[in-house]
Amino acid sequence: MTIREVLKNNLFYLAILVLTIISYFTHVHNYQNPKGFFWDENYHVPAAMKYLNNVFFREYHPPLGKLLIALGEYGYQTITGENQNVDIQPLLTTAYAKDIPDDFKFNGVRFFPVVFAWASVIVFFLILHVILQNTALAFAFSSLYAFENSIIVHFRGAMLDGIQMFFILLAILFFIRYSRLKEITAINFFCMGTCIGLSLATKVTGLVLVVLFPFLLYRVNSSFDYWLSREGVKHVICLALSSFAGIMMPFLLVWYVHFALGDHAADEQWYKASPEVQQIIKERKQASPINFYEQLIDTYRFFVQNNKGVPKLDVCKPGENGSTPFKWIIGGKSINYRWAKDGKGATRYLFLQVNPLILFISILALALSIILVGGRLFFGLPLKDADSFYFILPMLSIYLAYMGMMLNIERVMYLYHYFIPYMCTFVIAACLFKYIYSEYIQKADTFLYSVLALCYFGVFTVFLYYSPLTYYSPLRSQAVMARELFKEWQLKPIL
Repeated sequence: MTIREVLKNNLFYLAILVLTIISYFTHVHNYQNPKGFFWDENYHVPAAMKYLNNVFFREYHPPLGKLLIALGEYGYQTITGENQNVDIQPLLTTAYAKDIPDDFKFNGVRFFPVVFAWASVIVFFLILHVILQNTALAFAFSSLYAFENSIIVHFRGAMLDGIQMFFILLAILFFIRYSRLKEITAINFFCMGTCIGLSLATKVTGLVLVVLFPFLLYRVNSSFDYWLSREGVKHVICLALSSFAGIMMPFLLVWYVHFALGDHAADEQWYKASPEVQQIIKERKQASPINFYEQLIDTYRFFVQNNKGVPKLDVCKPGENGSTPFKWIIGGKSINYRWAKDGKGATRYLFLQVNPLILFISILALALSIILVGGRLFFGLPLKDADSFYFILPMLSIYLAYMGMMLNIERVMYLYHYFIPYMCTFVIAACLFKYIYSEYIQKADTFLYSVLALCYFGVFTVFLYYSPLTYYSPLRSQAVMARELFKEWQLKPIL
């Protein structure tokens, strides 16, 4: 067997290997830098330290992401001995830490967010591979996720979004894989529900994935009359209970672990806990299943009360980092996470900044998918590729449901809140490509694959151009301003 034949027969595994190597250098390499807080690390690192010291606390988000951040730090300290002698006492008595000791190493707290982000690239490739049934196409369109600067920079920090995205992509992979099965069982619904529950246990925005269940029901049986029959009603109740159990099992388990770890309050900081919950903790009975419900309900009251105090978007406020959902579609607005003068006339930046070529592909995919779905639903236009259309529809549904949810939230929101629908447009782009060029793909048209390779190179080149803002590399003010293609980005240098 020739080398060419070996590569052809093992192209799928070769693609995974290459993607793993590429995403290591884009997502993992040198992730411990910068050696200081950026963005929500100021919240999540203190939270992780509280877990490691059994300190009671509450925050805005569910616990899974912060528990994994704490687990990474625990493993790092255990294996290397680093950070064990660092004075982290100030982190135990504050929800937001402004500073951290100079000798603190970020390897541990950033470990799991980075690893989950790294693995997400492979899961995204698998999603495309199941949809497209073509390794080369799946590899090419994986570049939209692997080389998106804004996703990379945010996911390299000790934050929740990279962890949540992994579970979201896993849920979508399960959904797409199950959609290909001849027989879909309650176990399948349970497994997909478990992935959704894990994403929900990280951030509540994961709840948007429940829109996938009706599409999976359609794959079970496309007859509306069946679901109205007695047998169909019993079936849907069974599948609904399986899905609900899958969602709630990890969600409640994570909350139980959160409650069990907090056995005392530092400096009498009770985070508005009720007298009943305070007494439970003082008596060290927080891990008792009997007290779980009381703690969960009291935590919910805390969330509702504190969300009312979150500031609203104020575009007139100097230095406002928030932006409206409509601006996210065009990449607005960039956020300067961290900066430092290098003493040589340049400045190191860590910017939440999109890859403009990927952004353009996203906008184009969104517009074309709305036209395609609208034409089919409202005008009954015939489908060229029903299989691709079936996967476009749920991705677009997630997009619209998520953006509708964001438009009804009054608190200030940021560009990274767009990552979930943004990722959906990447999948839509791949599906549209297959939908439009299916005939050429089947014929393995050389020109088509050449154009695709050129686009891949273009995405990578633009990624490199914006990479100084992603990896905290020095840039002069003129170089930063040259990268601002739209004024809505507000990509401003430090003068």
